[in-house]
Amino acid sequence: MNDKKSLKQLRTERKIRQVEVAKALGMQPSRYSTLENEWAPVTEELKERILAYFEVTEDQVKFYTR
Repeated sequence: MNDKKSLKQLRTERKIRQVEVAKALGMQPSRYSTLENEWAPVTEELKERILAYFEVTEDQVKFYTR
């Protein structure tokens, strides 16, 4: 069973807007949207920032990577 959550699930559970997450991660909201919709892969450096922001481990999140 896969209990990993998507970026969108993490964000919506916390009632945070995309623009807030994007600002905290230092990127444009449109760029964050591409990550959340799995249209662009997440780099290792960005993955670490996302994990820290949401205070989760890599085992709890599913990331799109090529």
